[in-house]
Amino acid sequence: MTQRSRILAYSGAAFALAGAIISAILVAKHSFPDLIQSSVGCDVNGTDGCKALGATNYAHVFGVPIAAFGFFYYALVLVSFIRINFMHHSGKLLGLLVFLGAVGIFVDIVLGVINLGILETPCILCIYTYLTTAGVMIMAAMLFRSEAKSKKVKPSAAIDWSALLIHSIIALVLSLGLYGCYSLMSPGNVTPAGGIPIIPEDKVEQIVADFETLPEGKLSTEGLKTASGSENGYIVIQEFADFLCPHCKHTTEMITKLKERWPGRIRVYYRQFPLDGTCNPLIQGVRKPVGDWRCNAAQAAVCAGGSENFGEFYHDVFELQENSPPVMTPETIRPIAERHGLNWDELYACMGSARSQQLITADVQAGKTIELNSTPLVILNDRILSRGSPHEQFLFHLVDALVYKKEGKAAFEELKKRSRGQ
Repeated sequence: MTQRSRILAYSGAAFALAGAIISAILVAKHSFPDLIQSSVGCDVNGTDGCKALGATNYAHVFGVPIAAFGFFYYALVLVSFIRINFMHHSGKLLGLLVFLGAVGIFVDIVLGVINLGILETPCILCIYTYLTTAGVMIMAAMLFRSEAKSKKVKPSAAIDWSALLIHSIIALVLSLGLYGCYSLMSPGNVTPAGGIPIIPEDKVEQIVADFETLPEGKLSTEGLKTASGSENGYIVIQEFADFLCPHCKHTTEMITKLKERWPGRIRVYYRQFPLDGTCNPLIQGVRKPVGDWRCNAAQAAVCAGGSENFGEFYHDVFELQENSPPVMTPETIRPIAERHGLNWDELYACMGSARSQQLITADVQAGKTIELNSTPLVILNDRILSRGSPHEQFLFHLVDALVYKKEGKAAFEELKKRSRGQ
């Protein structure tokens, strides 16, 4: 192998090593989230996109994180690039490297479409792996060409299957070793609902003090029926949202996980602020048919308020965002209503009545008093958390801290016990 070829091989190994390291971080975020709490390199508008990906159906194949397959792939490529430096007859191994690079490019194109075209919040670290895969492919192709020019080795497009088997076994051992190390570093792997580790007890006082400096947003909830959670909850959340707003959907999902994390402590009031002048007098302009979709969903929500399964109904209406286009009409809302035991005839009649508009306007006017002009907006115990989706870790740790202040260490022990039983 020529000096230039060796440099290319080691460069390819460097790209593979970088991909393996990034994949190892993603494995930790998806399977051992208590090990990596920082969102550095993954933060998109206050949301850890890498961790958010782990909560979707796209992050796993047969229950195994795709990141784990990524680590296996990069380990396989790394071993192949290193081994080729020590072989006298590397012809077929060159073909194997080009094959692995091509496979990686194909898979990353598919994953890239999902990451950048489908997910609400892209995974930034995943984008870095696409670059490392491109580097692997370029180095493999250049190495193949370099060896072909040197005439010392006759590269072959055939794949060395025996080498592929041996290298795969080594990569599998490295992958299992990674999981073993993570398991040892994360005793019991206790991660509560939401995937965010419990706030350290010594941080409670500081986060509560910071919370108390936030601007006030005292809005009455008297008579509001668009609510879910414990009626006696001492943590009261109000969320202003629009059903076609992706960040509103994400915020609602976070709040749902909070209720699972702290059952019996949280009461949520869902308030409507459709971003269209069709039913929101504070918004200028009417867009058809999108404005009608926003208003149909808001009307359905206020009319379903007070029903036994309101929370589930509300969240499933948000899921209509996943359709293309995200049509929200009586025809698409009806199956959701019937699935959750609502009387469709009564709900439909209410949606078209003056009462539904009055309820929406009441929420809009409440939002006006706190200068609301966009969604989402979250108010927690009369404090405005943010204008936009709250930072996930901050929101979970804040609620943890408020529960600790109210109930003490026993609440954390109870949460840990429940988490171990998940």
